[in-house]
Amino acid sequence: MQEQRRYQRAPFHANITVTHESQAIVGTSMDISVGGMFIQLEEAIPFGAEVQITMPSPIDAQALLTMPAKVRWTRAGGMGIQFGLLGALETHAIVEFLRGKIGT
Repeated sequence: MQEQRRYQRAPFHANITVTHESQAIVGTSMDISVGGMFIQLEEAIPFGAEVQITMPSPIDAQALLTMPAKVRWTRAGGMGIQFGLLGALETHAIVEFLRGKIGT
């Protein structure tokens, strides 16, 4: 099977808060790329839903990042999200983290 992803992913395990329709749901990220991430969740969020992701910065666990995202696929136990428009701070944190993990 050929890889369909645009961006390389690296393992990233952190508690993630997903806000959807004013409800905050806590999950765990499993991997991250500049395009998105996989989040393990017990509660399903529908495909196509607009969400907000709050997570620790991958390069500074003391800093929190908040980013818009969209649910791109779901399966039992989790979902793949695509980040929306990211600011310079969020983009820098993810790119620097990936550079250290996969040498991008």
